[in-house]
Amino acid sequence: MSITDGSGFGGGRGARSTGSRSAAPPHHDKPSKDAGHSGAVLTETISSDLFRATLAHWVSGVTVVTTTDARGRSHGFTASSFSSVSLDPPLVLVCLDNSANCFDAFDTSDGFVVHLLARGQEELAGRFASKGTDKFTGLETERSARGLPLLPGALARLECRTERRIPGGDHLILLGEVSFAEEHEGEPLVYYRRGFHRLDGVAPATSRAY
Repeated sequence: MSITDGSGFGGGRGARSTGSRSAAPPHHDKPSKDAGHSGAVLTETISSDLFRATLAHWVSGVTVVTTTDARGRSHGFTASSFSSVSLDPPLVLVCLDNSANCFDAFDTSDGFVVHLLARGQEELAGRFASKGTDKFTGLETERSARGLPLLPGALARLECRTERRIPGGDHLILLGEVSFAEEHEGEPLVYYRRGFHRLDGVAPATSRAY
């Protein structure tokens, strides 16, 4: 699920059936005979709590996405909803919560940088998941050739040109064409069941939910 004021791992709204079949009585959480597992439930809509709980079983990496606004100020958010889209051209996507403090900056910028966080960067992930603070205070950042903020210590970085913005429920999908990438040796920071983990399955001492 979301670990940030800006990203989501799925939204907070239930999926709604939009088929063209004639109307039928809703399932109202009755078990279906076609359910693949004992106790499975098919419904026309699901609660946001069930949606979050279900998606918490998805293991993902952790990213911090940065950009600048028209005045050159740096903005960023932590995201677990990140994915590659295409190899040719090289495209990735990341999802931004519509209520995020940095929404306007990403909604108008022409580029962004995705930082794939390394093991040991839990504090950085937590910093960029917070609201109401200057997330860049005390960080020794650099700027890319295009003037975008680069964070230290990432396992990999992808600098992107904003190719398209797609509304997606309570999130904005940012589609970016990768113009520069770099990668380093190390282990990734892993997110599972609303906490940080290592590849060996052991939660670090600083693991916490966001």
